[in-house]
Amino acid sequence: QVKEMSELYVLVASIIAKLDAKQGSLRSLCFADGVSAKRAVYALVCETLKYRQVLTQLLNQVKVFQDRKLDGKRVLVTVMAYDLLLGDGSIKGGGALKKALLNYRSPLIAALVKLKVRQKITDNEQLVPERLRNRLILPRYVRVNTLKSDVSTVMRQLSPHTTTHTPTTEQDVPDPKQDPHVPALLVLPTSVGQQQYSDLNSEHPLVKQGHVLLQDKASCMPAVALDPPHGASVIDCCASPGNKTTHVAALMGGSGSVIAFDRDPVRVNTLRRTVQRAGASTLKAHTQQM
Repeated sequence: QVKEMSELYVLVASIIAKLDAKQGSLRSLCFADGVSAKRAVYALVCETLKYRQVLTQLLNQVKVFQDRKLDGKRVLVTVMAYDLLLGDGSIKGGGALKKALLNYRSPLIAALVKLKVRQKITDNEQLVPERLRNRLILPRYVRVNTLKSDVSTVMRQLSPHTTTHTPTTEQDVPDPKQDPHVPALLVLPTSVGQQQYSDLNSEHPLVKQGHVLLQDKASCMPAVALDPPHGASVIDCCASPGNKTTHVAALMGGSGSVIAFDRDPVRVNTLRRTVQRAGASTLKAHTQQM
């Protein structure tokens, strides 16, 4: 039986291509509803991007892309090369692309060894450009959906020091903090707390039940700036996936009305799922170009 190309590689390559085209954020693309094995996808996307510069250098040095079988699949080949050279040393699945890339396995490994000797390094992490190794670690945010819950309840549920969250043996993991500018936005701890809150993704019960939304601070600012009064009527002309739109509905306390539009039927379905999950009964979604 002929093994097919790993679906993981194809999905990761498509996400990186969308990131290059600025068609979404890293988190929104990796944790979208249709993405399976979200954590594995997110991890491989991050690792490939982190080492992309050195992988491209090695692939060009060995003249991999002079092979016509590989030239048209540069992003996909780069993803596969990460696993081969810097991951577990193998390429998952099968297919003609894998077979073609494995023809270059020995020269690629030799080029990697020479690069590390030349730079006098032993750790692959040192191959990453310094600007990425020492990058600023930005906090993660979650917005409390006040249509279904409140800040104090969610903070208690997320606290690593309560039994409602994944147990931890680290006593110094801090609790989430309330953002000073967006009242319903929680700031999750970075560094020591990153691993503790790694399960807070689209599969987390609070997210699936609509009690919190995975939403960055910048995405919350339009609704805060609008500051709609209770009972207002609001139109959102490009509403999917619905985080900002449901935020507006929450700020109005479930009163008034929000009419949301998007021209893409697929995106409107995503919007309607977000609205249903958030319990925003005053919000109506329509497929229409504005």
